[in-house]
This record gives sequence, structure tokens and C-alpha cells, in this order.
Amino acid sequence: MAEKVIFVAFSMVDRIKQYVMNILIVLTILYLSFYLKDNPVLISIIIFILLIILIMPGYNQLKVYEDRIEMTTVGLIQALSSKKKISINTISSINADLKFDQGTFFLSEILPMWIATNSWNTINFKLIDGTQKTFEVKLYKKDILKAIFYIKKLSNNRIAVSS
Repeated sequence: MAEKVIFVAFSMVDRIKQYVMNILIVLTILYLSFYLKDNPVLISIIIFILLIILIMPGYNQLKVYEDRIEMTTVGLIQALSSKKKISINTISSINADLKFDQGTFFLSEILPMWIATNSWNTINFKLIDGTQKTFEVKLYKKDILKAIFYIKKLSNNRIAVSS
């Protein structure tokens, strides 16, 4: 039986950016493969590096299930995607540092790399046992707030929320 997903959030900008980058890498590898005979060592090294970049996880996805939340960094190969899970009923409080909404997030993504920007929103979960878990996500503020709404609604605990 499949578990019911209540809410899913991801950045469409990050997802599109990841797809475009993957296409460019594949096209570059195809182009370089035609010149493999000219300099096989150098081109093989470049192709190897591009393949590593291609399979690395790329964009964040936050899912709220009936019993847990799950933050996944989604990649081309499912086995290399990373997941963090928290049971909803173990959360006592949530502190969200939400610097970026849709507009500022988009601007921070298109600014040149030499301008230092941090386009990560941070969600800190304090658990009932006193431990803390942190999710640093490239998701819009409104999506994170909606996820927090569902977490509070689904939890058996009274969750304190601050931002």
C-alpha cells in the first residue's frame, strides 16, 4: 500500500536549471567524444568529471506525509539522492529562518556567481527528546509555510512555530 503524500514542495527554477545543466553536459560529452582521438587522456578526464557532475543530486524536494516529513535532494540516479526524515509526532517546535520568497529567491539564482549570495532557507526542528534537526532547502517561503501548516495539523503534539 502506498503512503499518502499530503504536500510536496520543490523549486521549479532549480528543477529547470538542473534539467538544462544535464542537457548541456550530455551535449558537451557527445561533442567531446568526436575529438577523443585527438587527445584521449585530457578528453577522457573531462568526460569523467562531467559524468560525475551529471549524476550528482541537484534540487530539493520537501514532502509531508501523514506520519513524517521528508527532505530529499533529488538527482538523476535515485540511489545517489539523499533523504532526511522526521516523524511528525516527534517534533516539539519549528524555527524557520525564511530569507527568500519567490522573487528574492529567483534574483539570487540569476545573479552572477562572483556576488556572494546564500539562497537557502533554513528550517530547524526541535524534537521531543531535545535533539535538533536542520533542513537547509532551496524552496520558496510560501511553500515552507504551507508545509509547516500541514505538519502542525497532522501532529498529535502542540508544535510551537517561530520565524
